[in-house]
Amino acid sequence: MSAPVSTLDAIQAMGLYDGLGDIYLARMTNKGTATAAPTYETPILACEGVQVSLQPQYAEGSQSASNRVIRKSRRLTSINVTVQYPRMLPQVMAYLHGRKIDANGGETVGDNVSPEFAVGIKATRDDGSAVMRWLFMCTLSEGNLDHATREDGTITYQIPTLEGSALPLAYEYDEPALDTGSDAVKVHPIQYKADTAEAGGKWTEDNFFTAVVGPWSDAPTTTGG
Repeated sequence: MSAPVSTLDAIQAMGLYDGLGDIYLARMTNKGTATAAPTYETPILACEGVQVSLQPQYAEGSQSASNRVIRKSRRLTSINVTVQYPRMLPQVMAYLHGRKIDANGGETVGDNVSPEFAVGIKATRDDGSAVMRWLFMCTLSEGNLDHATREDGTITYQIPTLEGSALPLAYEYDEPALDTGSDAVKVHPIQYKADTAEAGGKWTEDNFFTAVVGPWSDAPTTTGG
């Protein structure tokens, strides 16, 4: 794999992250196989985002022989996801935990098996562009929810948290600036450019699962990198 072309002009032309957009969910309906893509329901808007933390988890190993290291490996295995959100509809909360809303509006526990989702997170940049990250096969658990009494003369908002573990998968996105080729298709494990002028509106939350090729036998060939 050749090294990407990087210049100071190219770096300075990129926007800086300056915000967080909405959070999206798409429930997996079929995990797929080695040659067939998994299937998902239509993505839904889950909630507004206050803060998101994505923490990659790795498996590491090394082997020494003859007084030297002969093999060393580090492999990405999963990504821990923490989402802070201000509010969420009860129906959506029940949906992501595999529960139901009964006739009286109460949330009922199902079979205690958490559904798997693709979780979409949009980060904004100060040049008007955005990056959409989709994390696959994510199971979300109820995170911390702390309530405290309101004090006179102060207003403190109390923000709930969702936690989960996701599997990152590779898919295509266009990034000619990172390659020697003018129209190269790259395969990247986490992100793609979302609904911006730079991306030409090619992929959005709604069309992602029908427009993007998965990491299976029909995946595009990486050019020059």
